[in-house]
Formats: sequence, C-alpha cells, structure tokens
Amino acid sequence: SGTVTGLAVGGLPDGTVDEGTLATDSVTAAKIPDTVEAGFKSGRKNLIINGSFDVWQRGTSITSSGAYNADRWHSSHGASLTTSRQTFTVGQTDVPNNPKYYQRTDGTGLASNQSFEIRQHIEGVETAANQQVTLSFYAKSSVTATHNNMFWQRFNNWSDIQTGVGTSSFTTTTSWQRFTRTFTLADISGETVVAGANTLTFVIDGEAGFTGTFDLAQVQLELGSTATDFEHRSYG
Repeated sequence: SGTVTGLAVGGLPDGTVDEGTLATDSVTAAKIPDTVEAGFKSGRKNLIINGSFDVWQRGTSITSSGAYNADRWHSSHGASLTTSRQTFTVGQTDVPNNPKYYQRTDGTGLASNQSFEIRQHIEGVETAANQQVTLSFYAKSSVTATHNNMFWQRFNNWSDIQTGVGTSSFTTTTSWQRFTRTFTLADISGETVVAGANTLTFVIDGEAGFTGTFDLAQVQLELGSTATDFEHRSYG
C-alpha cells in the first residue's frame, strides 16, 4: 500500500528490520574500496636484496676505496674507507622489528672534496621504470650531516647511463631516523638495453668531507606510494 510503519523519531527502532522485511539482494555485500585494495602488497615487495644487512659472505669489515662488502652492496669512496657490520643492542626500539645488524661506513680519511658512496645494483634497468615507487630506510651518523640518495638507470654498464634519477637529500643526526620518499622513476622508452649489462642502481652519496660514521639499516624499495613495514626475508 506504500504505507511505512514502525518508524520512530531518529530512525528505526531495534528489531524493526530483519531478513523477513528485506527484499533478496537489496543490500550490497561489504567490500574493500578499490583505492585501499590497490595499496595491498604480498610476497617479495622489497626490490632491494639484503636490505637488512644480514649476509656478509666476503667478511664483516672491508677497507677499500671501492669493493663489495655486505652481499649485494657495493662501495665507491673518494678514499680507502672501512665498511663494517654492526650489531643492534638486543631489545632496542629505535629501529623496529628487532633487526640484528646494520651497516657502518667510516668516513675517516676523506678530504674536504671527497665523499663516501653506497650502492646496490638491482638487476634489470626495466625494474619499475616509469612507475611510482617508495624508498624507505633508517640512518644515523656520529655528526649531523646532509647526504643525497638517487637512482641510476644503466643501459650498458658505464657507457650508457642515466644518472641522478629522483635525487633527494636527507639529514642524519646521532639518533636513528626513518627516511621515506615517493617518486616516479624515469621512462626508458627508446633506450637500447644490453643484456647482462643493465641495472637500476640505488645510490647514497655522502656529504663532501664527511669524516664521521654513517649507519644504514632496513633499506626498502617498493612499488606504489606507501612506505610499508620492512619485509624480512628468510636467510635462505
């Protein structure tokens, strides 16, 4: 008849609406909004390998102007510097999730026009090209200093390279800080990619003349606009 009964001021009284008074399929099942679902990640989201500095097959203290140290990590310094594995104090909370190790670069020996450089060569220059990515890591230093982070897109080793992609600066202090940034990697359309000679390279370029210690932990690069919790992979 079109007559509505059972209404009270402020809405329907308890028990008025039940399965018997609702038409079949008249209520849409709850679902996760597309904007939220797009942010979900699963399985190996971190494009950085050994971002927690757990594996050091070449030794846990290496002095060189340019060498691999922690697995997948490479240094190229303006002078011969020492890169070493450091152990977190058990139970510390400055860097979450109870990591065991971090990497330390000792800048002692750098001249005023020299800097330290930390790199990881991610296999495949096509990785995340022209896509939005989010970088996150923890860092501290023995003295306050401002460093740069950036990416290189290498198409043929060092003969064909696009440097300074997404360059940004960050300032470290004596306390652990988490640094995050979101940006879009450059388009590589039209480039000639040489098999076995191309990488997406993550770079931290230290402040010129920095002679303190620089500590780095839990480095993560992931697709999308959100910095999520660090992904712990098994040792294997």
